[in-house]
Amino acid sequence: MPTVTPSTIIPMDQRDAFWAKVERGGEDECWPFIGSRTVGYGYFYWGSSFGVRAHRVAYSLTHNIELRRDDVILHRCDNPPCCNPAHLTLGTHADNVADKVAKGRARGGNSGKTHCQRGHALSPPNTYATPDGRRQCRTCAAGRQRAYKARAAA
Repeated sequence: MPTVTPSTIIPMDQRDAFWAKVERGGEDECWPFIGSRTVGYGYFYWGSSFGVRAHRVAYSLTHNIELRRDDVILHRCDNPPCCNPAHLTLGTHADNVADKVAKGRARGGNSGKTHCQRGHALSPPNTYATPDGRRQCRTCAAGRQRAYKARAAA
């Protein structure tokens, strides 16, 4: 997927077309994308068929930055079609997973566990999200690191 660059990817005449498909409200309200949607997220298409998630376009246009493929735009409001720039923040996949876990929206795997297999509490201060999105116990990770260093020193 190409990067979204406001100045080069989205033609000037299409910027107005994008914002025309956003139902703008008050500063604190969600601004839903009223165009095409896939799995709840708005998709903005221009040209023959190139499309990008609408909240990525809204963030990119508002902040006039180029988004890399691995950049994640998080919704503070947890409303997938929302394009209100005040509700959007730039983050990583790990940030997105941590946000999902913290808000109780994670499904399957370890999301429902309150303690790790060794009995340590999986509270926010004692957990971190791995790059692939898994939740890990900090106490256990520190123990593994100590054991690794001890083996390497021997």
